[in-house]
Amino acid sequence: MTRVEIMNENNRRSSLGWELGSNKNDTSITLDLLRVIASFAVFFGHGIDFMEVGAAIKPPNFPYMQNFGVLVFFILSGFLIAYTLNKGLQKGESFRCYLINRFSRIYSGLVPCLGFIVLLSVILVMFGLHPTPNDVTLGVTVNNFLLLNGSPLKVSHFPLSGQLWTLPLEFHLYVFAGGIYYFLTRTNVRALFLACLFSYFPYFYFQTGPTGSNITLLWLGGFYCYFVGEYLNNFKYKNSVVLLMLLSVLMLVFYLVVPSREYDLRIYPLVMLAFLMLLLLTQTTNALIRQLMVVRVIRYVADFSFSLYLIHYPILYLINLNTEIRGWLGMCVCAFITITLAVVLSHFGERHHKKIASTIKKLLEVR
Repeated sequence: MTRVEIMNENNRRSSLGWELGSNKNDTSITLDLLRVIASFAVFFGHGIDFMEVGAAIKPPNFPYMQNFGVLVFFILSGFLIAYTLNKGLQKGESFRCYLINRFSRIYSGLVPCLGFIVLLSVILVMFGLHPTPNDVTLGVTVNNFLLLNGSPLKVSHFPLSGQLWTLPLEFHLYVFAGGIYYFLTRTNVRALFLACLFSYFPYFYFQTGPTGSNITLLWLGGFYCYFVGEYLNNFKYKNSVVLLMLLSVLMLVFYLVVPSREYDLRIYPLVMLAFLMLLLLTQTTNALIRQLMVVRVIRYVADFSFSLYLIHYPILYLINLNTEIRGWLGMCVCAFITITLAVVLSHFGERHHKKIASTIKKLLEVR
């Protein structure tokens, strides 16, 4: 099929399946809300450990908030990549265009945030305040910017930023899944070659990586959820009450069985089903999207949620290490500093990822 034929065929299909337009239903704003919830769950989960508070909201009563946040991030990421690939196919976008978009999305947030962490670490080393000064090296810095940390090459994470272990895995999954998709839909052999090249990282994590590395499967599950939901959404009859009841039951089961088992493979089908039911439910409602002020707040916070995830851990670590601030006061201080920094850094990077991608495409003449 020619590119024009592919576009015509996919334009016909676009009238079916998911409706993700920001003004059509609550799905788009719900996806943004999930990003916000996940980023703050990771922050508060780490924060209550550092500040020694909130024992009642940790296992055995509740799941670890930071682990729950990572689960949400990964299933959401897989779903959105499937959506991005499908939408790109409808527009006739090339594989190179897809790669530039993904590169810009990751590095627009990573460069300013990791740059800040490196600068802060160098200052701490100069004043003798860094806990592991010998680990602050140019080699480790470069390898972390190249997203090789935690890889089979045995590259260590940059000090004070161990939470970034998820980022290289996600980036490699972007290329792996995208390459397979473009090979299957356009018989792009170069895309298949790149997919094979980037498959080593997810495979390594799945086999021998740190705790939770099998969330590779959860990411792929989120990818799969997109296509299952697209099929289910083609049915005209949608019963919101039934979906809400199913979602409520799943949340109750999640509360009862998940604490301390967040990265158990047997939990993932439950997470996938709950995620799918939630999005199918939002396809039938538009109550949230009507609240303009709520929508603006969610969109604004979602725009710096990635930066919040990238920057929060070193702030918590340093305040815990170098001050006597603890308890809920410490949590408030950390939250204020972290959110302020995330907002500032996102204005230099994350918020401009589309503009960065557009500039790169123009320079490379990519469509």
